[in-house]
Amino acid sequence: MEWNQRLAAVRKAAGLTQEQLGELVGVTRQAVSKWEAAQAVPDALMIAEICRRLHVSADYILLDKEPEEEAAPAAPSPLPEACPCCGRRISGGICPACGYMPRRRLRGRCTRWLAPSRVPSGRTRHRRS
Repeated sequence: MEWNQRLAAVRKAAGLTQEQLGELVGVTRQAVSKWEAAQAVPDALMIAEICRRLHVSADYILLDKEPEEEAAPAAPSPLPEACPCCGRRISGGICPACGYMPRRRLRGRCTRWLAPSRVPSGRTRHRRS
């Protein structure tokens, strides 16, 4: 099955006419007809819009690759028990000594290297020296 036939099959499976698909993506019925007859090819942005509107992957339309089963979302990584900056025990997600917050990182650095501001513990973060 060629890309144009897959496009037609997906459109029909969605219960849309060529005119309805054209209205959804902002082209004429004739443009959709030319795509499905392989007389013209939609540009990359139009293919992306078609896929978004029809809830299908571009890999399927263009390459005939069936979507793989989505893996279960990975469990969030556990928060560290000790602060990597000062080595003290972290309680409640914020280091009471230096203000390190594991969930807020900037280019791999802890938040103590950010501009001074108040953290929930009431302490001020360290200035970068």
